[in-house]
Amino acid sequence: IWTDEKIRLFVQEKSKRDLEVLDKLIGAKKSDFFRVFVLHQLGGVYLDADVECVRSLDPYLAEHNAPCMFTEEPDLHKVILYGMQRYVLMPCNFFMAGWPNSASFELLLNELRRIAADDTVLRSADATDITGPRLIGRMIDKKRDCHVAPASLFAPAVAWNNPAIVKACNSPNTPAIHKLCSDAKNTTLHMQESFTIHHWAHSWLGDKYM
Repeated sequence: IWTDEKIRLFVQEKSKRDLEVLDKLIGAKKSDFFRVFVLHQLGGVYLDADVECVRSLDPYLAEHNAPCMFTEEPDLHKVILYGMQRYVLMPCNFFMAGWPNSASFELLLNELRRIAADDTVLRSADATDITGPRLIGRMIDKKRDCHVAPASLFAPAVAWNNPAIVKACNSPNTPAIHKLCSDAKNTTLHMQESFTIHHWAHSWLGDKYM
């Protein structure tokens, strides 16, 4: 487990330039930056603390063996929480894996460095948009050596603790929303196939979410 102190010491040892970037970021934005930084440096697998491993990842990692790997955001999240079409690519960064010195992680790092230098953007934008999943989606479109796994394999359950999802699924206003909610509730098959379960604690959002 990476503590704040361990994170700062690691970045300081590897890159003084990136230590300045790290020190400008707070909260989820700092976490978003560091997970990309450490994977670029060391390779391996990153998982959020609220992710439960239910099967070994080794067979899946060996099968795909890509320079960078993510998993998709669940379709219900895309539509309800982000106002996106379900078919639009939105990688989720609670699971990330890849090789050391991956060109895709370097691309992400360079964009994060650019964002950290822009105080206006840092103050005005949400982490999801500028350092998290939406950023990764934009960058992956430019660099196509990443593998994005189906959400069912790493996030078979959706965030039923999110008020927006509860409201939408209690009173679905379109057949499409009704279908998404029904599919999300029927997760038994997906649970049997999945490698991890994301419990969507969303602690980074604090009291406004809980």
